[in-house]
Amino acid sequence: MSMFSSANRKRSIVALEGSLTAPDQLTMLQARDEALAEYIEALTEGNFLAPGCKGEDRLSKAVANLAARLAEDASNKLDAIVDINVQSNETAISAARMLTACRDVDQRTQALAAASEEMVASVGQIRSNAEDAAANAAQMRAGAEQGMSTVRLASKAMERVEATANDASDKVLALSAASEEIGAIVGSIDAIARQTNLLALNATIEAARAGEAGRGFAVVASEVKGLSQQTGRATEDIRERIQRLRDEVDLIVTAMSDCKSAAAESKGVVTQLGEEMSNVENRTITLTGGMDEIASILNQQTDASREVAEGIAAIAQMTLANVEQIKKISSQLDVAQGIAGKQLQGISGLSFDNKIPRLAKADHVIWKKRLADMAIGRATLKADELADHHSCRLGKWYYGDGSLAMRNHRAFGPLEKPHALVHDHGKRAAKLFADGDLAGALREISLVEEASVDVLRLLDDLSR
Repeated sequence: MSMFSSANRKRSIVALEGSLTAPDQLTMLQARDEALAEYIEALTEGNFLAPGCKGEDRLSKAVANLAARLAEDASNKLDAIVDINVQSNETAISAARMLTACRDVDQRTQALAAASEEMVASVGQIRSNAEDAAANAAQMRAGAEQGMSTVRLASKAMERVEATANDASDKVLALSAASEEIGAIVGSIDAIARQTNLLALNATIEAARAGEAGRGFAVVASEVKGLSQQTGRATEDIRERIQRLRDEVDLIVTAMSDCKSAAAESKGVVTQLGEEMSNVENRTITLTGGMDEIASILNQQTDASREVAEGIAAIAQMTLANVEQIKKISSQLDVAQGIAGKQLQGISGLSFDNKIPRLAKADHVIWKKRLADMAIGRATLKADELADHHSCRLGKWYYGDGSLAMRNHRAFGPLEKPHALVHDHGKRAAKLFADGDLAGALREISLVEEASVDVLRLLDDLSR
């Protein structure tokens, strides 16, 4: 493409000022028109960096103004298209993050829904067990009440046994005293019998001394003696019987004493048993009340658990719907990015100041978007296929001759490190993702995001 030469521009100016002859002026006008035509062709091809017209004539000024307006419009259009690409890709990245989060929430809610269903079943089982326990507690309470009633009856019976034993003991003691008195009477009779026997013996002796005169008296004395001996034998028999009676009475007294002791001990045991049964009854009453309350609470808990399970299931459905909706949004964003990408590709063929730093912003965000798509399974990236920070458009400009005019800019030097970090962490993320380490890949993508903030800030500074 030809450009204006300084000689042509000078001839145009001179011709327009009317300092030459008519043929010369015609020649100069033809040269000017040729130069303007070449300049307009350059503008048509998007080369806004081509040398412009310096003529003072109206046509040259009009073409210069048009060129300036076209260059400004192209620059503004580039900024707008870059902004659209940046914003659409950032939106897609946000959608990818949302999709990742929603998928995680979806998995968790699905697991939570299953767990809540199990919880409802478990609470229902616990409620059933609690109701059974409450029924058993009620039966135990009824048994305790029946046992307490029986203990009360036993206590009253033992009181009657104790009273009867005491009464019998008193009567046996009275019988023992009576046998003692009988023994004393028998002793008196025995003494009288001995004395009578002695008197009969003396009477017999005296009758023998009296001879024939005392024979009748001797007979009487002999009868008295016989009766006395019979009385003595009878008394001895009675004494033996009384002794046996007293021995039996002593045994009865001992037995009755043991009976009284046993009755008193039994009464104490029954009384203690009554107290224990009373405690058991009170405890069963408390237990029954507690189990009833637990059963009631578990009924409420079952309803609440069911409501929670239904709510979680609804959330799970909504989360699943959100996942599908975000997928749809991501697909729609892909279409929008495709359109914006074509516009960006079209305007990237134009030539004007600071074009590469501005295009690099879009390239940079598209790079991040590819990593985000990889993380959610919408794209496949291989680390060895990804460009490093020397091979991308920004890198070629940065390390090539195109950046010579910008190398003294305050943002130029600091741009190198974060730009390299973006590529390095991105390539590591792709490798980790390919190795199945999603957590590690996401960590590397987070580091890309951190470095990306500095890259975009510095590119904005370079573009001003």
